[in-house]
Amino acid sequence: MRAGKLQRSQKLVGDGLLVATPIGSTGSAGGPRLPLDSELLALTGLAVHRPSEWSNTVLNDQATIEVEVIDYAYRPVQVQTHLQQLSEISQITISSSLDCALVLLLESR
Repeated sequence: MRAGKLQRSQKLVGDGLLVATPIGSTGSAGGPRLPLDSELLALTGLAVHRPSEWSNTVLNDQATIEVEVIDYAYRPVQVQTHLQQLSEISQITISSSLDCALVLLLESR
C-alpha cells in the first residue's frame, strides 16, 4: 500500500483496511479520533497480524491511496463503500472527490 505525497509504502497482513472521514473515524476499531472540521482521513488496519510493519495513519483528505493485493487469487478481497461493493480486487486506487455531495440533516433531541 502506498499513501500520500511521501509515497510511504506499508505492508498490511490482516482482515482489512478502513479509510474513514472525520465523521466516521471514531467508529473504526482502534482508529484515531479526527476533528469534525478537519480535512483528514484515517487509515486503520483491521485485525492486523502481529508482528507487523503496519501502523495506523492520518492523511490529508486529498491523498491518493494505492492498494495492491498480494496473491489475490488465494486471498480474495472486496471493497465496500456506502454505495457499492466490488469483488475480486487485485489493486485499487482510493481518492476523495467533490463530484458527489451529500446534505446531512441531524435532529436535536
